[in-house]
Amino acid sequence: MPLILGYPFDVVEKVFLEYGIYLLQKFSDGQTRWGNQPPSTPFKGKSLMAQAPMAFGTLAGYYDIFTIRAVLDKLGPEGKAQEIEHRIASAALEESEKGDP
Repeated sequence: MPLILGYPFDVVEKVFLEYGIYLLQKFSDGQTRWGNQPPSTPFKGKSLMAQAPMAFGTLAGYYDIFTIRAVLDKLGPEGKAQEIEHRIASAALEESEKGDP
């Protein structure tokens, strides 16, 4: 069992998109670059690099709550961080229940 609360990357990406946070780049070493505008050249919005923890108590392919909060702090809509965290938790639960017969 993970020691730190984490959510599947695909769920985080889906919910972030609902709130205007876009995945700009995904690197082979697991880093991601998020932005507050869709990808464009040149990119004129704010962006943030993030790294999902590899062996710090979360499972591979998951984003811990601290990484999620860092992205929300810089790129999230004002005053919506808690709403987005709840939406991620709900979406993750829905996804996990889909796998159960």
